Amino acid sequence: MRNKKLKVCMLSTTPLAAAPYELMRCLNKYAKNIKVRLVSERCSYMDGRSFPYDVLMSDESRAKEIIKMADIWHMHNSLFPNNYFDFLENQKILAQFHSLPIRQSFNTLSAVANACYTIDQPLHKREYGLQGLPNVIDIEEHKPRENWLDVEDRPIKIAFAPTSKSPVGRLDSKAYDSVKSILYTLARQKDIETVWIEGRNYLENLELKKDVDILIDDITTGNWHRTSLEGMSFGLAVINNIKRDPFVFASLDNLIAVLKMLVKNKGILRKYKENSRLWIEKNWHPKDKCQEYVDVYRELMK
Repeated sequence: MRNKKLKVCMLSTTPLAAAPYELMRCLNKYAKNIKVRLVSERCSYMDGRSFPYDVLMSDESRAKEIIKMADIWHMHNSLFPNNYFDFLENQKILAQFHSLPIRQSFNTLSAVANACYTIDQPLHKREYGLQGLPNVIDIEEHKPRENWLDVEDRPIKIAFAPTSKSPVGRLDSKAYDSVKSILYTLARQKDIETVWIEGRNYLENLELKKDVDILIDDITTGNWHRTSLEGMSFGLAVINNIKRDPFVFASLDNLIAVLKMLVKNKGILRKYKENSRLWIEKNWHPKDKCQEYVDVYRELMK
């Protein structure tokens, strides 16, 4: 199997914030002897967010051919398609769980999978009790804007891109209402511009993030998300409730003070921005992160 070109079919009912799509693209670009396709049930959410895709299940003949010809089915979150058994020959099934709180689909998919993983993020690994495989982003494609370290003589842009309105205390909370109130207060200052990113399609979402200086991700759960990877790729100061490089630590209690400190101290802000990009270049390059998947795929095929 070492020299055979592996065929992997990723399967997902939802876009999962483009995580499977970006992983597919990076694996095809950076990994050797592997061909990855993604079959999705849908490419958008009810809130209006839409994402790029490879093949939709509605394109039935193409989707069935890709599923049937694969060596490995990499199923994201759910057992999909429901009639997967009709295509099952000698394929191995890798399950990867993205969502919190844990859904009922965890039990259904785990029961048929040859191997189970979650996402390499602290809260996911704790809740699922599984090893994590990384969210992957192509930092060679997603780069800082021109003059990204120039923070003088202009308003500082602060963005928040919530994907959940769940209240504080839930595992999927982003403290929606609290952060909204804080940003509304800060928007009255002349030296601050706030950017609220919600219900946008994927590419527009990325462009809006790329144009800011500070990105708030998760200040309640102690977790971090794909939003943080996007922010680091663009060289932003990324705020999370976790004491880990290169993040800016903040909680609901001190978020407004932390934001005001960064706006007032341009040198500190610039350093956080610079460290974000340097950290992701050193620690999260897609070539290295894709290899973690390749190793798991190869192990499955032994």
